[in-house]
Amino acid sequence: MKQTLAASNWGRPISLISTAMLVLSCAQASPPGDPVKLTEKTKDTLGCGVAFEDDFYDSLYAFLQDGKELPNVSAATTQFHQFATSPRFAKLSEEERAQLKSTLADLYKLVAIEAIETLSKPSEGAFKPLEAVSSMEMGARTTPARESLQDRARLLFDRIDAIAKSAGIDASCTPQTEPTFQPEGLEPKGNLFGDWKRTKHAAVYGGLKALATAYQSCEAAQKTALNDDTPDLKGIKKVGLHEDKIGTKRVIDDLDRLISTHPYLSDYRKPGSSCFNVLANPMIYDYGGKPHTTSSSEALDFFKDDGSGTKVLGIDCSGYVYSAFATAGLKLKKSGRLKAVGVHSVQARDWMRPSTGGLTCFDYVRFKDADSLRPGDVAASSGHVVIIDTVGKDPFGIAHIEKEADCKTSNISTRRFNFTVLQSAPVKEGIGINRIRAADYLSGPDVSIAVPFVEFALAACQAKTKGTTTTGKVNKGGLVRHLGTAECRASEVKLVHQECVQSCESNLIR
Repeated sequence: MKQTLAASNWGRPISLISTAMLVLSCAQASPPGDPVKLTEKTKDTLGCGVAFEDDFYDSLYAFLQDGKELPNVSAATTQFHQFATSPRFAKLSEEERAQLKSTLADLYKLVAIEAIETLSKPSEGAFKPLEAVSSMEMGARTTPARESLQDRARLLFDRIDAIAKSAGIDASCTPQTEPTFQPEGLEPKGNLFGDWKRTKHAAVYGGLKALATAYQSCEAAQKTALNDDTPDLKGIKKVGLHEDKIGTKRVIDDLDRLISTHPYLSDYRKPGSSCFNVLANPMIYDYGGKPHTTSSSEALDFFKDDGSGTKVLGIDCSGYVYSAFATAGLKLKKSGRLKAVGVHSVQARDWMRPSTGGLTCFDYVRFKDADSLRPGDVAASSGHVVIIDTVGKDPFGIAHIEKEADCKTSNISTRRFNFTVLQSAPVKEGIGINRIRAADYLSGPDVSIAVPFVEFALAACQAKTKGTTTTGKVNKGGLVRHLGTAECRASEVKLVHQECVQSCESNLIR
């Protein structure tokens, strides 16, 4: 759950000279990576639209995912100049070649320098470099500054395509076709993953698979949802705040007590030899935590610290929700590939407004009559995001309301809610990834996401009593649904150590 401060200086112009000096000064402390790697992936796709954009961002990730410094402006510009003289661009006129060189250099400065500097500010979300670049690829426009960055990047990408087209370079591109979703083979009946894939919404399947993998447990995701009667965890200690002065740091100070009080690990039975040793290093809630990714492996790794500021294993709410969709093969945006590294791209607030968050594979839930909440829906506020898991007959507890005039906050009680959610949150003193009854979770103290859920209930109530259609766009949050279309589906992103639970027998959750 990575929250952000209110913006105070959105859209303030950034000097490219100052940012260039910043990168050069940083390079003195840490040697930059080999600039040749900036063009290795793009040599055959420049001028090929989305394919080039995919490879351009991948070339930056190759440095950032492996903890290396991005090449400085001078080295990058020199490499782009050499790149533009390669045989593939022999038909370019001198004017076109000069335009291509300068446009590539401007694109690099914008994404690899200015965007990183701008988005690192608390007012913009305090992004780390990898998060900033990944956010640019996702296309989020949630603040004036981010909107300006996206518009300028789009202009530069389009200019590159125009140069390629006028010079005939695009003729060497592999024709772009609409992605076709090919369902992966199902496991036999009675298999955990296979039964989830058959019986549940794809996002719920992904959420349960991520939960089972995180705890390396066949039983964890099949247990009854947490509720008020579930005891709090022991053995977790708060040790101050993260660098942004918002999120709490947590550490494990008594491993034995943690395991003995953990609802998913207290009776842990190791499924097989391929499993990670979760009893020695269990996951807890980690503010700002994300699964680890590398440039050499297109997988999400819950079991390697990704440098969130603590040494515990754990991921935050947006990291979990992205993992759930990615491992189910559900893309967040229509264009481009589904990538593991995208887990760094989306904050909780981006889910509130899919059109500005870059999430073109989502739209607002539409309430009509009795049709409202469904499994797989995503509910978000500015500081938290969850996946709707199971849904009862009257999910918002509004069956007793018959008149429009009675659709008011005083008649909505979260205690009547009849659904469960999948999330990563510091409930039960810091558990992290969990399934929990909404009626219990949203009725607890200081749960900010309860506010938009009450607004969702009011919207559903109005749709029911007025016989009209309302949406999940509310003042304090958003309730969105994946489109499920072919262009929003892809191959499933793998989870490291998912083979531990891949062959588990199922006893479907209650």
